[in-house]
Amino acid sequence: MSTGKFCFICGKSTARLIEGYCEGCYGKKESLVEMPEKKFELIVCSKCKKVNVKSVWQNVSVEDVLNKKIKAKGRLLKFEIQPEGKKFFVYAKGYPKGSRKLKEERLLLPAHVNRIVCPNCSRRFCGYYEAIIQIRGNYDESVLKFIEDSVDDVTDNFEKGFITKVEKVVGGFDYYMGSKNLACKIAEQMKKKFNAEIKKSYKLVTEKDGQEIYRTNISVRI
Repeated sequence: MSTGKFCFICGKSTARLIEGYCEGCYGKKESLVEMPEKKFELIVCSKCKKVNVKSVWQNVSVEDVLNKKIKAKGRLLKFEIQPEGKKFFVYAKGYPKGSRKLKEERLLLPAHVNRIVCPNCSRRFCGYYEAIIQIRGNYDESVLKFIEDSVDDVTDNFEKGFITKVEKVVGGFDYYMGSKNLACKIAEQMKKKFNAEIKKSYKLVTEKDGQEIYRTNISVRI
């Protein structure tokens, strides 16, 4: 007399069932990962490649954002996000929860990528600037590199952390900065690091909502 159990899907007799399924039927039913149920949109800047996450532009990859929307349900041996044209697939290899049978699957993510130009890049490519750092005196390449590295260090979390353009002028270089606050911060750092002499001047450029808007010129003499 058979003491086996029967899968209620295929009727196969087996010594081991998983939630009433044989290994084969359970593997077809049970996914290795839990996918988002509804289609969602990712907003990506076509210039700087930052991703808009909860209304904040962040320097993360699309794959990193998608990873957080997927949950592992089984024991995974391999997992990756695979871009293919405008689509993204999830590839997973491992064992479904409670199963001893290896499974592979490739699933389409219900994601739509909307590529636009973020406000930061829009300002930058339109020539927007709030301040000019004027480098003068006995400077060298390390001074110029310090400015560019300082901008790169804060750009991820600074709304207007960019250099619009760099001009070589008589006696030095002019750095057109997207943010006056950032320009002032860098100037203060240069004062400490290079013992630079700092002088500021202001120029009225426009009026907005009854408020006068000034540009800041910061002379940095090494």
